[in-house]
Amino acid sequence: MARPTNATARGEPAGTGGAPAPDPVVAGGVAIGSGTFTLIARSEVALDAERLLEAARLACEARAGLLDVGRAWELLDADAVEAFQRASGLGAVCAVGEPGDVAAVAPVAALLRVSVTALEGSLLPRALGTAGLPVLLERPTGAGVQAWLRAAERIEQEGNPDVVLCDPGDDLAAVPALRSAAARPLVVDASPGRRGHRDAAALARAAAAVGADGVTIGVDGELDGLSSQLDAVAAAVGRRMAGRRIRYVGGQGAGWRAGDTSERWRRR
Repeated sequence: MARPTNATARGEPAGTGGAPAPDPVVAGGVAIGSGTFTLIARSEVALDAERLLEAARLACEARAGLLDVGRAWELLDADAVEAFQRASGLGAVCAVGEPGDVAAVAPVAALLRVSVTALEGSLLPRALGTAGLPVLLERPTGAGVQAWLRAAERIEQEGNPDVVLCDPGDDLAAVPALRSAAARPLVVDASPGRRGHRDAAALARAAAAVGADGVTIGVDGELDGLSSQLDAVAAAVGRRMAGRRIRYVGGQGAGWRAGDTSERWRRR
């Protein structure tokens, strides 16, 4: 069953077709949904802490709201993830695949990413339901939609209503109906290496146009200039880009400081 929502009572934009907008899910201080379009940058191949910090810098320049670091929390360690979050102000999206992962990464994660296929026949839904963190629930290409929606409900039944759906983007025309039926925020995965999309930036723009709540895209050349393009598309459908600008502060205690959306990277 769809979750009840009081978004209309709050005066938020309605969903496509006049349906009420799903209640937003807040991850790392960024609201996914609620009339915004959220860019989630993805950097799963973080071979060392320095590259992770560079990925965070690129994500901030693109006005991403969150940085998906995959299993960097395991490959590098949780301290590296915590360090990049302190430096950049970006929340970390961390991939998990079994109940033990949830407990291990919970202290540093802002959002837990999991494939719906990992939930089948496991205790993972219970771990996600009691983690106290929002969940990004992926549907791989070819996976059943109904099983995906049921998995989101199972996580909610275990105690966690903060589930964001992540669609592979192979049928954008279905996005408004899926978002409305589930009454949950929905983002589209535009990562070219993961889904085989030839033009990730074009898919991201299309996702914004059809009413998705956000998009995930790799930290690479596709990010260059994308935020301004998404700004225009989101505005055309009555939304605004979520995210924050970050500035670098040099000298003693050098690092990055979170600022408002008008600030640009700069050294002092």
